[in-house]
Amino acid sequence: MSGFIRLCLCAFLGLGLAAAQERPPEEELFGKPAEPEQPEQQPKPQKPEQQRPEQAAPPAAPAERPAGPERAEPTEPEPGAERRLREVLTRTRDTLDLGGQLYLRSFIFSQKGTPPSAWEFTAPSLLDLYVDARPSDRVRAFVLARTQYDPTAAEPTTVTALPAVPGVVDPNAIPGARAREVYQVALDQLWISFDVERRVFITAGKQHVKWGVGHFWNPTDYLHATPRDPLAPFDARTGTSMLRVQVPWEARGWNFMAAVITEPLVPPPDASTPRAGQLGALGGALRGQLVLGAAELGVGGVVQKGRPSRFGLDLSGPIGEVDAYGELALRSDPELPLWQEVPGVDPSQPITARFARRGGTPANPAATLGGSWTHKYGERDKDTFTVGVEAFWNKNGYDSPRIYPWLLLQDDFVPFYVGRWYAGAYLLLPQPGGWNRTTFTTSVLANLSDGSLLARLDVSQIVLTYLRLEAFIAGHFGTEGGEFRLGLDIPPQNLGGGVTSPQIHVGAPLVDVGVALRVAL
Repeated sequence: MSGFIRLCLCAFLGLGLAAAQERPPEEELFGKPAEPEQPEQQPKPQKPEQQRPEQAAPPAAPAERPAGPERAEPTEPEPGAERRLREVLTRTRDTLDLGGQLYLRSFIFSQKGTPPSAWEFTAPSLLDLYVDARPSDRVRAFVLARTQYDPTAAEPTTVTALPAVPGVVDPNAIPGARAREVYQVALDQLWISFDVERRVFITAGKQHVKWGVGHFWNPTDYLHATPRDPLAPFDARTGTSMLRVQVPWEARGWNFMAAVITEPLVPPPDASTPRAGQLGALGGALRGQLVLGAAELGVGGVVQKGRPSRFGLDLSGPIGEVDAYGELALRSDPELPLWQEVPGVDPSQPITARFARRGGTPANPAATLGGSWTHKYGERDKDTFTVGVEAFWNKNGYDSPRIYPWLLLQDDFVPFYVGRWYAGAYLLLPQPGGWNRTTFTTSVLANLSDGSLLARLDVSQIVLTYLRLEAFIAGHFGTEGGEFRLGLDIPPQNLGGGVTSPQIHVGAPLVDVGVALRVAL
């Protein structure tokens, strides 16, 4: 059981670096380090997306030679010839780019009442490889495959099954530490993009489209099947298969998007819902991004037959020196089943009799509101720090941690979204003083509904120009048994049918430590 709870904690307490941010461009996704400041370092050649052939400067005209037959042929290259040759070579089109990143990580999770020899240790390594083809400036094909290897996940564990619940076809199971996979292979992106008359832009295939403006919480990020981990170093979720059409209105700075979604994004509420692979399972999405003065407004929605229809609204803009933002999510039905304790049930009754389904609320709203402030404290432009705060409210969240074990059992525990009220804050300090290759980030997240708290310090250091060293330490505080101090102490349970579960004890987390190395390939 310990392995399962640690697996859950890994998922929602963050295994990576620093505060949340929108999905970065591909170069940042693969961990490209900052350019070194030393003058002796030669700059890397620009990629096709950085310098188009039509943007390259034409070669300089050769100097005129003096007239007359008496002029002898030079024995050395004429002045400027080498420079002009380099300029011509830089205009050569590079139509295929191969690369990726290698990301080695290791984590230790300490637990209350557990000897250090039994603390959880994981070492998940990631390998990303991509192929980026650009035969012209109007056609592009991109593929990214991801492989994860964790040698600490080799030992298998067992799962104890519950008896079948009346009205449910498949029996439930006690999560007895479902073993992590030693190897995992995933296709992150697979798409082709092109344009029509340079006015309509089309992208077809598995791709990333992120909605919303929240820093920690993004309830309107509808085009991903799972929520983003707000403490991860980069967004490790895989993309969504769709046919996306974008039409920009450059004169106004507006942008409109329509998409046909070819995979389910929300679990089916019942057996009548069209399954993946059926024409009725196709979905649609519409979104508009409007620039209104100094503010930006985003409005969009997603529909899929048999699944909740979802509408999102986000707004961001300056208020004095503060960059303020907010987003509102509205859904026709809950995205996951909602549960409640059955009042008056004897604790000796089977666990399946102590909890029951409940309905959602009208519109099932969720909202994020936050802001950030950046201050320059030194003479250099890089001498800045950023402070941000954010609040999140989820109408379908839970007020009490007593239901968490049941949610884990039903696989309905959604990290960072299980509570009703949250608050978060962060401090970002990039390259302070003479530390030109170091970034510090402090993050604090609180589940106000259950009284648990997570505080974390992240450090990122560039070493040897292309190698990034990352480290973090996180502490867990507040209510034991809350989301951020999720321990379990469950006595033997009557499962019905003469089956009794063993006693389960998992110590609450105390301190987490992680170290990682990342290099671009």
